[in-house]
Amino acid sequence: MIDNYVPCQFGSPCFSSASGNELWVIILEKAWAKVHGSYERIEAGFAHDVMRDLTGAPSYDVDVDEEGLFEKLLEFDKKEYIMAASAGSSDASAETL
Repeated sequence: MIDNYVPCQFGSPCFSSASGNELWVIILEKAWAKVHGSYERIEAGFAHDVMRDLTGAPSYDVDVDEEGLFEKLLEFDKKEYIMAASAGSSDASAETL
C-alpha cells in the first residue's frame, strides 16, 4: 500500500515523470521506492534489477568495456530481449539470475 503523496519541487515530481497526464510512472516508482525503503535507495539504480524484479525474468548486466559488446547487443536484439541502459557508480558487472 502506498499513500498519495509524491515528492514535488516547483509543481513537478522530483524524480520520474511521464508524458502528458499519465500517473502510472510516478506511482510505479513510488511503489519501487517503498519496496526498497526510500527514493534515496533507488537513486542511480540499475535497469536490469528493476526489470528482473518487475518481470521475474532473468536479467544480465553488460559492462560497456566488455569484449564483444556490440555483437551481444545485436544477438539480444534478434532475440527481442528487453534492453535498457543505466548509468551507475558500480564497477562490478555480474550476471543476475
